[in-house]
Amino acid sequence: AAWLAAFTPNSFEFRVPSFESSKLATRNSQLGTGVIVISGTGSIAYGRKSDGTFARAGGLGPDKGDEGSGYWIGKKWLLSSSRRKSGSRTTSVRHIASLAPAVIRKAQNGNPAARGIICAAQAHLGALVAELARNLSWKGPIPLSVNGSVLKNTWFQRGFLRVLRKNKMNVHIILKKIDPAIAPLIQ
Repeated sequence: AAWLAAFTPNSFEFRVPSFESSKLATRNSQLGTGVIVISGTGSIAYGRKSDGTFARAGGLGPDKGDEGSGYWIGKKWLLSSSRRKSGSRTTSVRHIASLAPAVIRKAQNGNPAARGIICAAQAHLGALVAELARNLSWKGPIPLSVNGSVLKNTWFQRGFLRVLRKNKMNVHIILKKIDPAIAPLIQ
């Protein structure tokens, strides 16, 4: 949770069963409002409006969801018919999640199965943003920040942002450092 507290100077606190008290924030220094989507081993999104109302989406854990997470990507890759051996032993969540970077690389290099998994992961994360916008009755642009090992991948992040644009999500991307490859998507 310490890395999250350093994410921005304006923070607010959430109590979530799967996380201990963690400081979570958007990078909007005037209002302290917005949405953060995190996709690493797991996936979750938090939103907060200027009136203090907040909501979360996702973050149900590997047994109940975490769609779009590293674990979900790795699990889908292992479950694809050509990669699953009958009688294979169960591996840890961390091990399965560690497969995500390789699946993302395969998708980037044109592997159809990997592309399907990654497109679905990006769509699931986009659905988290849409759920928060709906639950918080958001009007106007949503300040959006992303974090986590999956969303730190520039290629994956570009696809996620395309999903938001395609679904007409009115977001204002807040990035620590804007990668030149992403800049055209946030104009």
